[in-house]
Amino acid sequence: MAKNELTRQEQCMSSLDIAAVTGKPHKDVLKAIRTMEPAWEKECGRNFSLTSEKVKMPQGGENTAEPTLLC
Repeated sequence: MAKNELTRQEQCMSSLDIAAVTGKPHKDVLKAIRTMEPAWEKECGRNFSLTSEKVKMPQGGENTAEPTLLC
């Protein structure tokens, strides 16, 4: 692999990652992804992958978040 090539995993970013990097609420990031998904599907021939992960809550416990995986 050439130095400037990224692996598939390195090319992916979840909607939770994007929310953390941008400082935006996750629900707003998901809304933006849903808005641009038809254009992405037209350009790339597929849509975004749906995933889920456990997220620790600030006051204890866990919640299941359903981030979208962007690759």
